[in-house]
Amino acid sequence: MAVRESKEFNVDLPPRYMYDKDKSVEENLKDIDDYILALHTSLDELLKKMFTALSDVADSATANNIALVDEDGNVIDSGKTVSTDGTFAANSDLKVPTEKAIKTYGDANWA
Repeated sequence: MAVRESKEFNVDLPPRYMYDKDKSVEENLKDIDDYILALHTSLDELLKKMFTALSDVADSATANNIALVDEDGNVIDSGKTVSTDGTFAANSDLKVPTEKAIKTYGDANWA
C-alpha cells in the first residue's frame, strides 16, 4: 500500500464534563448544554478535516482508487479500484467489483 501525505486530524476537545454538587440543577444542565455544543463544534471541525483529506485523495491521480484512513489518521491509497465490469474480463486482483457487477456476472453465467 502506498502511503499518502499525512494529514492532521487533531481537534481541541472540551474538558470532560463533571457534575458539580455545589451548583443547582439548572446550572448543571446549562453546563451540560455548553459541553454538548463544544463537543458538536469539535466533531464538526474533525469531520471537515477528514472530508478535506478525502477530497484531496479524490483530486489526485488515483481518484478511482479506494482511499483508507489508517490508525494514525493518515489517508492512504489502497491500490484497489472499484470495477463495474459485469464480465470480469480484467481478471484482476486490484479491482473490487460492485454489487451490480457481481449480479450481472451471475445472471449471465448461471441464469
